[in-house]
Amino acid sequence: MKTSDLDIQLELLNFPRVVKVLQTVQHFPEAEKGTKEALKKGAKHLIKQGKEKLKQRMKSGKKGVTGNLLRSFMHKVKRKNRGVLAGFKGGENGGNHAWLIDKGTKDRFTQKGYYRGRVHRKTGKGNKFWSETREKDTNGAMRIVLQHLQQTINNIRSRM
Repeated sequence: MKTSDLDIQLELLNFPRVVKVLQTVQHFPEAEKGTKEALKKGAKHLIKQGKEKLKQRMKSGKKGVTGNLLRSFMHKVKRKNRGVLAGFKGGENGGNHAWLIDKGTKDRFTQKGYYRGRVHRKTGKGNKFWSETREKDTNGAMRIVLQHLQQTINNIRSRM
């Protein structure tokens, strides 16, 4: 890993420098639009990686892949605060069960002692598709956000 990559990660984790740079150009409408676009591209990167991991780990066969969870991936750019949410939409045909697939469950029993199953029969631990995406691909998404922010700032400076 180059030191410049390390610097980018540290800057993004601390985030004050990025916020300071954004505050210097905040009175430009292009800056707000560019910020939202950068956050959107970072979230799309996470969603893409999450879908790939889910497809690799999904059970295939007779009743394996229905696609509800794959279709429920979504992102939302916050309106007032700078930020983005990446995850799953809920409701009918949504991804309400994403946490079960990701983390799994232990053996479940009724009060009388009847076995009611578990998610992920052999281990009960889940397939960790989203947890692993958050751990491994967050830095890549942050790098994408920073690159697009830098590009936006360079575009604004070139017009001045």
